[in-house]
Amino acid sequence: MMLRKTILAMTAAAAVTACGGGSETGTPSQGAEKRLAVAQFAPIVASFAGPRNNYRLARTSTGYSVTNAATGVSSSVTGTDSIRFDDVTVNLGIGDKSKTLSSIELRTLIDLYVAFFNRVPDADGLSYWIDQFKAGQTIVQISESFYAAAIQFSSLTGYSVTMTNDEFVRVIYKNVLGRSGATAPPDADVQYWSGELAAGRATKGSLISTMLDSARSFAGDPTWGWVPALLDNKNTVARYFAVQHGLNFNTSEASITNTMAIAAAVTPESTTAAISQINMADSSFSLLNPAPAPSVPTTAQVLAITTQRCFLCHNVPNPPAGIRVDTEAVLRTNAARIYQQVVVLQRMPLGNATQMTAAERAIVAAWFEGGTP
Repeated sequence: MMLRKTILAMTAAAAVTACGGGSETGTPSQGAEKRLAVAQFAPIVASFAGPRNNYRLARTSTGYSVTNAATGVSSSVTGTDSIRFDDVTVNLGIGDKSKTLSSIELRTLIDLYVAFFNRVPDADGLSYWIDQFKAGQTIVQISESFYAAAIQFSSLTGYSVTMTNDEFVRVIYKNVLGRSGATAPPDADVQYWSGELAAGRATKGSLISTMLDSARSFAGDPTWGWVPALLDNKNTVARYFAVQHGLNFNTSEASITNTMAIAAAVTPESTTAAISQINMADSSFSLLNPAPAPSVPTTAQVLAITTQRCFLCHNVPNPPAGIRVDTEAVLRTNAARIYQQVVVLQRMPLGNATQMTAAERAIVAAWFEGGTP
């Protein structure tokens, strides 16, 4: 499969949206309240034809390998921000970026997607809000931004600018706590939270966080323990989708439809149906796994270099400094002296008459520093 890298020069600020991280407008996944991030270049994207499930991804010491599952042909991807397939785009940085937050902080950001849109986040949107949080925005401020977006898409979110405080609280119970119909809250509970808003002790942004904390305090409760279990399961699925796999659907319509359907498939008892909807054939892949350490060159590899570059002078009866370079054993015995002359001082080969390359010197350095295996 041909690998295509695209670097798109930007002549103006890039629009980064409030809830989705995309650049399109008109949907809550792409956001109503925009932020401007000045950038000289758009992200570097490696593109592959076909859906994500046609490929297997693996992290390497220098980037990622992308293997066609049908043909076994692999491509090396380095220096890129994301990998685009026909159906989804994988944000390669979200795994490491998520580790800059505590587990509770990450959980709280994900909870806002559930609270205001009842969906799992896409990786780009979550990445954007991690950046905003790290830059100093509080959870309440971020929550207010989500609310501003939610009221502009009331047909999808249930929030509207004209709703009463009671109506607002009931939507929170439905979206956040999964309580509607037979499990809808009693009027007294609704009026308590509504009173907090009316008295100015809470804003619509801060009330979400307060109610989430309150709900999680019921963990293990025989009557209401299913509520925090539902929240935790939605969070687990969101992390699987956006953080472990770094997924973004490639169109606004697919993002809205699919991420809401995934969240709706979660139950207090199970994440299985939701994970099945994500449908990752490459399910064990994880952006959270650290990059493997670079492999250490072997003595056999160094012998191939010395045979080509050093043989002329050092494989004679009386070689310079008494060092021969014709076996792995003598290379290991003289490893420190070879390292000093070839890497540190770069005096050998003498005058570089045999044109040893910088890459070959780097191999000798890695071999010595890695223990001369």
